[in-house]
Amino acid sequence: MNETIQSLEIQLNTLMTDPQVDLLRKIDVMNDLAWQLRHVDPQRALALSQAAYDLAQSQDYPRGQLHSLRNLTALNTYIFPDYDSALSWASQALAQLDSYPDALIHAHLLESMAAIHADMGDYPTAQAYLIQALKLCREAGNRQTESMLLNDLGNLDYRTGDFQRGLESFEQALQIAQTDGDLDMQARLLNNIGDLLNHLERHEEAFPYLERALALSQQLGTRKFLANVLDSLSAVYAARHNDEQALEYLQRACELAGEFDDSRMQAEFLRNIARIYQRRQTIEPALDYAHRALTSAEAAKSKPEVFACHQLLAELYEMRHAPEQALFHYKQFHAVKEEVFNEQSDQKLKTLRAIHDTETARQEAEIYRLKNVELQAALDRVKQLSGLLPICANCKKIRDDDGYWHDVATYIHNHSEADFTHSMCPSCYEKLYPESFKKRTTGQLAQPQKKSEV
Repeated sequence: MNETIQSLEIQLNTLMTDPQVDLLRKIDVMNDLAWQLRHVDPQRALALSQAAYDLAQSQDYPRGQLHSLRNLTALNTYIFPDYDSALSWASQALAQLDSYPDALIHAHLLESMAAIHADMGDYPTAQAYLIQALKLCREAGNRQTESMLLNDLGNLDYRTGDFQRGLESFEQALQIAQTDGDLDMQARLLNNIGDLLNHLERHEEAFPYLERALALSQQLGTRKFLANVLDSLSAVYAARHNDEQALEYLQRACELAGEFDDSRMQAEFLRNIARIYQRRQTIEPALDYAHRALTSAEAAKSKPEVFACHQLLAELYEMRHAPEQALFHYKQFHAVKEEVFNEQSDQKLKTLRAIHDTETARQEAEIYRLKNVELQAALDRVKQLSGLLPICANCKKIRDDDGYWHDVATYIHNHSEADFTHSMCPSCYEKLYPESFKKRTTGQLAQPQKKSEV
């Protein structure tokens, strides 16, 4: 447990036992703790966020509601993927930002919107959201969130095949995390860089990054993340043809996945073990692990992992010269793959509708805000010279609210959008310049003679 979480746990325990508890303070601590726990203990983070939101509503506490909505949006986007719920929470939060602006919360919400768009395959919109969020968090001066958003941009570049730009974003984020001493973010970025380099088959370059990620994840005690690092390191050892070390790391990753009851992760790691035995042409152990992977995938109800396991089993039975079993698993592979495609299409359509509703609400709120800004500006202009103005009966100077006297031209210039150009009325002109006035007047009265026609 890191120091921040430990401190927040102590504060919350104290507040829970205080009969004269400050409820607004309690809501803030619950939200802060939930945000810190989202990757460490997501179930508790979800429960704390929901409890904080309910309490904030009962206390009519906008700040508490906004932070709870941010937490619930993130948890339903990244940890417990439920995009309908995430978009619903995000929509409420974005509407609330109009009356309670918070640049950092706004950046976090945009980050979640970017993740949802990226998962829908709309990468340009996802990138636009991340760039907007990055600008907001830089304006707010929050380097931790800046590092997180650069990591997201790196992952987006990875998905779209722009590997060099992805590496640059990861490295930039890592530099910020190292400068600020953010060990958790450092571990994630080191693993991401190692994964990307593994993907490019630059395994020797990946190794030092992953070794540092392993050391940090062990130090931090983040078991779920440790399992991912071990999986990444196994790929390096497999590329080095050190299968024993690769299998040792994958076995440890499987054990960790079992400890926190993540059947989907367990299925992935078991399938990776089966792949190593497949490459070594050791079919029986490969089949054993592939079947175990399929059982875990079915327990997790992870259809993408199920059809990946059927595909592997079909290949293995083909290598074993067992055509009936191979055909069975090929049929299962294609059937489940089609189900996944149809479900993903339906979910994508449903999510796109929810995105449209959220975007419409956000645009309407922005239009409403701009109209209010324009209306207020117009009212300010109307009020500038309204009411009674104290003016000197002799020199015509005007007295302001602080008791100072100003020339009429100066006062009007300062309190309206009007400006002055200088001229002279006929009465003053005659008084100041009588000879010139007389000549001008005489000249104006004289009519020019019409020339005779020849």
